[in-house]
Amino acid sequence: MKAGVACTDITPPLGTPLAGSCTLRASVRVLDRLFAKALVLEQDGRRVAMVTADLIGFDELMIARLRRFCQ
Repeated sequence: MKAGVACTDITPPLGTPLAGSCTLRASVRVLDRLFAKALVLEQDGRRVAMVTADLIGFDELMIARLRRFCQ
């Protein structure tokens, strides 16, 4: 079995619109950095990935890219 892990900083730049607000607001400072982390396991040509991200959700494009990666 093969295994791999990765972690990357996905903190958006200042001025990025904030999600989850009823009014349009933009970020003005960074309190905590945001990260995406992945664990990929492979055995006998089959691959599975577990991905976590400090986000509210993934858009369809990101989901499609992740699925292609694991094929």
